[in-house]
Amino acid sequence: MKYYVVITKDATGDIIQKMGPVSNLRDAERIKSGASINLNHNEYSVQILNEDELREKEGK
Repeated sequence: MKYYVVITKDATGDIIQKMGPVSNLRDAERIKSGASINLNHNEYSVQILNEDELREKEGK
């Protein structure tokens, strides 16, 4: 399973940035922690998604 870390805009749900793929959840957690540091959490969210979840979120 491949994992992606995505930053989404809360107001619209649009994906602003996608990082990955990474092959394990531990690496995805590290990326998520780094991506969260300088984020305005009132406007943006960071999520870890697997390939299927990402495809669904992108509407494919």
